[in-house]
Amino acid sequence: MVQIIDPEVNVISNKIGIITEVVNVLGNLPPSLLLSQVYLKHKPI
Repeated sequence: MVQIIDPEVNVISNKIGIITEVVNVLGNLPPSLLLSQVYLKHKPI
């Protein structure tokens, strides 16, 4: 089945899907691990 989707709509739906996945993953992590990940990302090299 072929669907013709407006590219902008496709990009938006992809972003929503990615955001949903990230939220699900973050929701499953223990808070201490989440904090350490945030710290590592913002830590100066």
